[in-house]
Amino acid sequence: RRLSTRTKKTGEVALNDRAARIVGRTFVLETPIEEGRGRIRVDDTILRVEGPDLPAGAQVEVVGTQGTLLKIKAA
Repeated sequence: RRLSTRTKKTGEVALNDRAARIVGRTFVLETPIEEGRGRIRVDDTILRVEGPDLPAGAQVEVVGTQGTLLKIKAA
């Protein structure tokens, strides 16, 4: 009951929301983005990305998230 009455403050970044914490950071594409989808390596994890078609090895910046899918643009 007590947990259900708590509210999260607007603009507060969740500690466990890893995807939200990497918005604004720059990474190198692990695989090319083809048909709008690709992958990047973040530390020891490979994450799915969505953005313009780019070759593997291109620098990209994370501009947003949708669940665990990262929205990127060329850096």
